[in-house]
Amino acid sequence: MIAAIIARLVDFSRRHAAINALAALALTLVAGWYAAGHLSIDTDIEKLLPSNLPWRQNEIALDRAFPKNANLLAIVIDGATGDLTDDAAQRLADKLTAEPQLFHNVRRPDGGAFFDRNGLLFLSVDALNALSDQLIAAQPLIGSLSADPSLRGLFNTLKLFVEGATRGDVGIDKLDPTLGKIAEIIDGVAAGRPESLSWQQVLTGTKPDPHELRKFVLAQPVLDYNALEPGLKATDEIRRLAAELGLTPQAGVRVRITGSVALDDDQFAALRKGALRSALLSVGSVLVILLLGLRSPRLVIAILATVTVGLVLTGGFAALAIGSLNLISVAFGVLFVGLAVDFSIQFSVRYRDQRHRLGTLDAALSGAARTIGRDRWEDLKKLFNGPKRVDRAREIVVSEEFAAADSVGRFGLLWKKLKAGGTVQRKKGAPASLSAWEGRDKQVAASWRATNKTFSLSLSETDAREFGAYISSRLDGLYEAFRQARASTTTGD
Repeated sequence: MIAAIIARLVDFSRRHAAINALAALALTLVAGWYAAGHLSIDTDIEKLLPSNLPWRQNEIALDRAFPKNANLLAIVIDGATGDLTDDAAQRLADKLTAEPQLFHNVRRPDGGAFFDRNGLLFLSVDALNALSDQLIAAQPLIGSLSADPSLRGLFNTLKLFVEGATRGDVGIDKLDPTLGKIAEIIDGVAAGRPESLSWQQVLTGTKPDPHELRKFVLAQPVLDYNALEPGLKATDEIRRLAAELGLTPQAGVRVRITGSVALDDDQFAALRKGALRSALLSVGSVLVILLLGLRSPRLVIAILATVTVGLVLTGGFAALAIGSLNLISVAFGVLFVGLAVDFSIQFSVRYRDQRHRLGTLDAALSGAARTIGRDRWEDLKKLFNGPKRVDRAREIVVSEEFAAADSVGRFGLLWKKLKAGGTVQRKKGAPASLSAWEGRDKQVAASWRATNKTFSLSLSETDAREFGAYISSRLDGLYEAFRQARASTTTGD
């Protein structure tokens, strides 16, 4: 049935080759144009998993209860001083908040207005007492700077402290940490190195904790699932704003981006970067295989054209019937190419065999269409409908004509001979001898046929499979025993 349909289709295409080619070209152009404008890819990986699984339902419920924690970009900011880090995080958070078209929500989990008002409440009693003592001791400095928060105000305040130390009001050694830090910064700036003064360190006289040098900004971006990297626009904007604000390593600040969205985008980016190389390698490998297998550039070009047309038409159908493909269904392209090339190779090999046998193009195409596919094997199976046909097949497969044919030709020869009936023509002077044997328990039987250069052995009955495996596993020993017996017979020992 299938072979008959393929034969009629091939014959129609051959008789109307020009019209068929123009129609295929027109359909390909229309399908390609429609697919380019309407076929999209949904990169939402959460849609790849069924939502009725218990753990998935829990995850969905958690996202609904805490929507601000879903699909986050975590911005990690490291700075040379605590003041510099906190200022950088706040300025970047303010910039991101001002762009609602790219960010649904922006917040600082370790800073912001809440901690500015209530941060002291999170300290232990001992730490709060120590900080209070330090602030009381630094009150004159704080009051003076609050009146003139500038570089001039800073140096005027230091001048007052130095004058007080000269009069003996305070010990000059108390100013050593502050003066030493300011001198260090001035020397660094004079040497061309960017330096930053930590007022917290100046006021408290203590080194900052590591967590004070690292701040976080959590941003919930607007995701574009029609793009291969849904959060790319948001991450690019974060990097642009960081550069615009001068948050660079040269300025003592390092900005990095992580989080579920950034990690997923990095995976998709890796796929995109390797896609072109993989595609070129795959196409090149297919071309080499086709050229080695078919040895005909014309057939290879025909196969590639057929696969391209079919792939574009399939893409157009997908755009019309579905519209959007997820990350798994995109693989249909790879599957289509594999199946199409496989069928094309089978048809082309069969066509070359028929062209060699029949000579003309028309007959070869028609013959290839009629003798390809599963129907051939079904027809051959039906020809083995009795013991006589089986014996006839054994005669055919031991014939010299069968031995001289290739694998494709042997199938056709066996099918043709069984269909026609009759006897096999053998070379004169080489009659075949047929003998049979049966075990005493009737569990295995053997028949064999011999000519000048061939010997065919066939086993049947219940133990045929096991006995055949037993013999085949001991062929080396049997052949060695045969050689020794023949040598003994020849020498007369």
